[in-house]
Amino acid sequence: EASNMWIGTAWNGVSVLDKKNKTEIISSDIIGKNPSPVLSIFQNDKNIYLGLDGNGLNIYNKKNKKVKYYTNKTLGAKYIQKIFQSKDNNIWLGTFGNGLIRFNEKTKDITSYKNTFSNNQSISFNDVRDIVEDEKNNLWIATWGGGLNYFDRKANTFSRQNTGINKNIISILKDRNNIWLASFGGGLELFDIHKNKVTHFNYKETDTTSISSNNIFSLLKDTKGYLWIGTSGAGINRMNLKTNKIQRFENFKNIKYKTITSIIEDDDFNIWFGSKKGIIKYDYENNTFKTFTNLKGDFHINSGYKDKAGFLYFGGIHGVTKFDPKLVNN
Repeated sequence: EASNMWIGTAWNGVSVLDKKNKTEIISSDIIGKNPSPVLSIFQNDKNIYLGLDGNGLNIYNKKNKKVKYYTNKTLGAKYIQKIFQSKDNNIWLGTFGNGLIRFNEKTKDITSYKNTFSNNQSISFNDVRDIVEDEKNNLWIATWGGGLNYFDRKANTFSRQNTGINKNIISILKDRNNIWLASFGGGLELFDIHKNKVTHFNYKETDTTSISSNNIFSLLKDTKGYLWIGTSGAGINRMNLKTNKIQRFENFKNIKYKTITSIIEDDDFNIWFGSKKGIIKYDYENNTFKTFTNLKGDFHINSGYKDKAGFLYFGGIHGVTKFDPKLVNN
């Protein structure tokens, strides 16, 4: 079971891929009576958490095989977009319209954090897209509509890091003392935590060394020190983090106008991209992008995964595509 991969797909519930490469489609409610689209998924040693599109949260206990359903009435949210476990084992839920929720796995206590108009120490917006934890066990929170927030857990207060930051943040990547922000409309942004400074990397029509779009879906920092940037409809960009120079790969017609939804690095340091039209491989050695006729499909934002054995997984509309990157050319 440890090597199984559970992944949420837009309309097909949850797919489980086992050690023998068999794929099974399981409903979001496990039993199949009232399935819903799955927006997010998380698994720890005890439970499998399924964040639903309109029906709250389902928790499957792996030991007793029972399912607990948390509806809007009990949870206070219908749409669960992000599930994150902090170091102290609390479960944090990023919701659409209902802010941030903390769920205590042991006591089952639920604490809700919503925007309060008159309180500037509340979360800035109730549409939470991404969550990361820092060394102090505090949380950085990406919101759509309210930019970037920092949650001081001891003080129980939110501070809004919105000076110069786009308000629509899709995903965040913590890199030592910096946070990379993928925004929709504001391009790529780098937030220096210690200096409280924001650096912008925006599309410029007359500058081919700028990013190719201000609408960004996915980010990956690879082992060679490059930041890969997946755009909406404008292909793939790569930034050299030593020089901050950006390469657009505009001469590669097979990727120029792609919408890149996820990015993974394999064990041989090749970079793989999930897109709205299939899977793409970048080979460092040959400086080439390859597409594959047997790896077609519409793949979702941030739905890529690599397991311990080096297999790659991409979640899409029709389920999950799993393959060994060493053998895919065959």
